[in-house]
Amino acid sequence: MAAKYTTRVGNAATREGDGGAGTLRRRRSIIGTALVVFLVTNVGLLLLRCLEDLLLLRESVDAMRSMQASRLAGASVTSSAAGQVTQIVQKLLRGAGLRPPDTTSKDQHHESLGFYDAGRYTEAERWELKKRNRALMWHRQMDPNWLSKVSEVKGHGPTFYQMFFEPDWSCEFEMRLGTLGDGGKWVCDPDRIISRSKASGEPCLVYSVGGSNEWSFEDSVHKTLGCEVHTFDHTVATPKAKPNHVIFHRWGIDWPGSGANLQADSPGPLTAGLNEIITALGHETREIDILKIDVEGAEFRSLTPLLTSGAWRRRPPIRQVLIEVHVLGINKQKVVDLNKELLSAFLNNGYVLFHKEPNIQHAGGNCVEFAFLQLDLPTPPDKPT
Repeated sequence: MAAKYTTRVGNAATREGDGGAGTLRRRRSIIGTALVVFLVTNVGLLLLRCLEDLLLLRESVDAMRSMQASRLAGASVTSSAAGQVTQIVQKLLRGAGLRPPDTTSKDQHHESLGFYDAGRYTEAERWELKKRNRALMWHRQMDPNWLSKVSEVKGHGPTFYQMFFEPDWSCEFEMRLGTLGDGGKWVCDPDRIISRSKASGEPCLVYSVGGSNEWSFEDSVHKTLGCEVHTFDHTVATPKAKPNHVIFHRWGIDWPGSGANLQADSPGPLTAGLNEIITALGHETREIDILKIDVEGAEFRSLTPLLTSGAWRRRPPIRQVLIEVHVLGINKQKVVDLNKELLSAFLNNGYVLFHKEPNIQHAGGNCVEFAFLQLDLPTPPDKPT
C-alpha cells in the first residue's frame, strides 16, 4: 500500500516538473520572439535611415556636379544652388551625429522670462505664421478704400508717412550698419548675406546711390560683410575721404533707358537708368544684395517705371532696397501721390517692408527711410481670418 502511494506521489511530482519546464519554455519562446521583432524593427529603421542618407548624398553629388558643369561652361553659380548643397550637407552631418540637432538652449526660456519658447513652433510653422502676418498687414494697408484716403492728407508729408505704409515683415537678426545718426541704415539679417556669399564663392554686391561724401554705411558694409561696394553721385566732383575699397562713379540715376551708351569707364558727370548702369558694369547676371538710394526725388522717375512695367523682375533680384523718400517741392500732393505709387509698386513686386525710420532730424517730418526685402511671395489673394 505504501509502495502504491509512493508511486502516485512520484508520478504527480514528475507531471508537476514537466509542467514547470513547459512554462519556462513558453516564456523563453515569447522573449525570443520579442527580441527578434525588436531587432528586425530596429534593423529596418536603420536601413531606412541609411537609404535616406544615401538619397541625400546622391542629391548633394548631383547638385555639386551641376555646379561644376556650370563653372566649366563659364556660367555663374547661383547662391541658391550653392545654398542647396550646404543644406543637404548639414542634414547629412546631423543624421550622422556629427552636428547637434537643431535644438534651442534652455537659457532662451530662462533669459526671456518665459516669453520666448523655441519649441512652440517648428521652422515650417514659423514661416507660415510670418506669411500670415504679412498677408494681414498687406490687406490692411493696400486696401483701395484705405489708399484712397491719401488724397485727404492734402500734401502734408508727416501725415502721409504717419498713416501709410507700415512694416509687414520682421527680420530676426536685423542690424544697423554705418553711423547711429543720419547716414546709417538698417539691414535685414547680415549673417545671411555673408553665408550666401560664401556659398556662391563671390563677394556680395552693394550699390549706394547718393551720399554726398558720407561713407559710414559703405565702409561698414565692406568691413562687416566683405561686399564689393559701388557708390554713385554725379553731384560730387571729387570724393573726399573715400575709403579705398569703395568704387566711386560720378554718375546719377535717371529715367529707364537713359544713358544707353554708358561704359564702365565713362567719367561723368552724367545720369543713366539703373539697368543701363548695371549693364555698363557687367553685373547683368549678378544679384545685387543691397541697393541703398537717397537721391532727393529722382527715385520716382528712376525706379517706379521699372517696377510697374515688369522690367524690374527680368533680371537677377535686387535683394534689399534701402530707400529714403521725401515730400518736397511746390506741389506736395503730387509728390505724396508719387510716394504712394512707388511704395505700392515695391509691395506689388514681391517685396516685404521690414523697417520704417522717420528722419526726425531733418526736413520737418517730410523724409522717411524704408527698407524692403525681395522674397518670392505671391500677392495675398484673400485676407486671413
